[in-house]
Amino acid sequence: MLKLLVYAKIQHIDRTSIIADMVRYHDIFRYVSDDIRPSERSIQRYRREYGQYFEVLLQMTLKKAFDEGFTEFNHVAIDGTIKKAYNSNNNTITKKETQILVDYYEGRPIDSECLEKLHKPAQRLDTIYLNQISLSYLADEKIEGLIPNRKQSKEKIEKLNENKYHKDHFEYDYELDAFKCPENEYMYFQAKYIEPHGSV
Repeated sequence: MLKLLVYAKIQHIDRTSIIADMVRYHDIFRYVSDDIRPSERSIQRYRREYGQYFEVLLQMTLKKAFDEGFTEFNHVAIDGTIKKAYNSNNNTITKKETQILVDYYEGRPIDSECLEKLHKPAQRLDTIYLNQISLSYLADEKIEGLIPNRKQSKEKIEKLNENKYHKDHFEYDYELDAFKCPENEYMYFQAKYIEPHGSV
């Protein structure tokens, strides 16, 4: 299961429903999982209960890369294209800017002029990506970083779907493993239907 989650993360796939489908129909995913096909709920449960092992594995990998001199992690890259992020300092957030953002979102008083002088990527917090470079830099420098999820990013730029019943307005409760709808009712997993391939 851990191999499956690592490979899915490399492929930028986070949704457990998609991972469950890929492991059933995609040859490489089936190979990675030793042809074991866990359900969506099993993947959710594993990630919830053992997700810390993925973080440890990631930290060990990044530390090894640093120890071997493959990278010095001089910048926090926030551009989605790694090659582009490496080639442009405009697509990075400095250590000082990261600390300013952490202080600001933890409620500490920050001078408005100081915030205005942040580079555009730091001002547009929604562009920060949860990637290996960012996590490694924050861990090595012992900085408590704040990286928003997709919904928080959309809230930041005021682009949530206007339909109150859109998924943007559903909140996931990890303890209950259920979504709370805008009417404050909880929606639990009941069943999953997969349309047969080749059906007419």
